[in-house]
Amino acid sequence: MRIGAPREIHDGEARVAMTPASAKDLQKLGHECLIEAGAGVAAGFTDAAYEAAGVTVVADAEALWREAEIVTKVRPPLDEEMARLREGQTLISFFYPARTPKVWAVPRMRAPPSSRWTWCRASPARRRWTRCHRWPISQATAR
Repeated sequence: MRIGAPREIHDGEARVAMTPASAKDLQKLGHECLIEAGAGVAAGFTDAAYEAAGVTVVADAEALWREAEIVTKVRPPLDEEMARLREGQTLISFFYPARTPKVWAVPRMRAPPSSRWTWCRASPARRRWTRCHRWPISQATAR
């Protein structure tokens, strides 16, 4: 798998989703790692450090999103990043379901129909979300 980490474009964000050390660990598992040029500078990692770790440094975000099968981010995706997400590509990132309802409206972000897990309220009194099992509706309960 080709795993890529773009530069975080949110104002004031200094973190990066892949460090040279984590890239080495992923490579030991047989994955190829990509990073956008300059993505780790704010976190203290130069492009040379990534290249020394065996990471392919790509010129821009467009190339990274095009080449990577899995994209890892720190912040939730912005609208322009969601537009780059293609069918079959996996995005690993933080998501805030209550704050970013537009993200969940994108068809590419929906769970496949075979998924037996979904997000549901942990308690009606609390505004907390948890994963819960979605049971199939039987003929007896459908009436």
